[in-house]
Amino acid sequence: MPINETKADIVRERALLNWYCPFSYPDAICVPTVKPALLPYDAIYTDSNGIPVLVADAKVRTNTASAYDTYMVSVEKFQQLVLRGIALSCAAILLVEWSCGTIGTYRITTPDGGRMKHWDACTVSIGGRTGRGQPSDIEPMIFIPMANFTILKEGSGHAK
Repeated sequence: MPINETKADIVRERALLNWYCPFSYPDAICVPTVKPALLPYDAIYTDSNGIPVLVADAKVRTNTASAYDTYMVSVEKFQQLVLRGIALSCAAILLVEWSCGTIGTYRITTPDGGRMKHWDACTVSIGGRTGRGQPSDIEPMIFIPMANFTILKEGSGHAK
């Protein structure tokens, strides 16, 4: 488990992954990664034959979906999701639930593991959390425009 990830965080992410699987892939099986894990994603969805159809990284955020114009993810995590999608010839996504209850996805690779065209709208800069006083929290980040997320469930607009 990453230093700042709690068991409660893992429970919330697992619930999000379990909600998403039947929502978007009714015939798929969600195989969650056991944490602590060396693999930088939370789940692989497979079809009934065990063929990967999706790699997903789930995050439950403490801010509302409207709090920022962009969603920030580490370059390392993004690259690992890209590489996993390519290696497994399947789509890779970020699956995010914000504190307002909004749930969205950002598709990183196509179903055959190819590059998505909307990457061009992303920017790369140094960023991260500063409130914990941990230098490792500041790293190269990809800033994804919120407009590039597909909203699956609208939240209240207010934190729960």
